[in-house]
Amino acid sequence: MKLFSRRKRKLHMGKYPMEKLKRVPKTTTFISDNVPRVPKRANFFNRAALGDLGDKAKRERPRFVGKLPFARSMGRVCQAHLPMHKGEPLDDEGTAAG
Repeated sequence: MKLFSRRKRKLHMGKYPMEKLKRVPKTTTFISDNVPRVPKRANFFNRAALGDLGDKAKRERPRFVGKLPFARSMGRVCQAHLPMHKGEPLDDEGTAAG
């Protein structure tokens, strides 16, 4: 027996009944300014390569992409795009911010 039945729910409405939530005029979640902003490039693969996750992860990191031939080829394609991702972000007008 399911707790929530979606049998009569329309597909475009989504999985959860978000329309039943009470709306409030002011946000209830506060995120302070001292939360570190981490770029997408600082994911766990890069952190493992730098040794942040320990010696074993640093040792095994170069082997990870090469386990399958397709993964190895995609790794090279992704590495080719890295220079395009570096630089200053653009603002709303499309010019470099800063």
